[in-house]
Amino acid sequence: MTSDKSLSDLAATYNPRIRGWINYYSHFYPTQLRPTQKRIDAYVI
Repeated sequence: MTSDKSLSDLAATYNPRIRGWINYYSHFYPTQLRPTQKRIDAYVI
């Protein structure tokens, strides 16, 4: 996936959403948090 936006623009857009997912999963589905983080990492890297 490519984008014409800078890394800081992408971070500003997606960080609040990712933070929300992590907060939700860590409280309600902690066993599902690690696979979710792995997917996010795979997309970022």
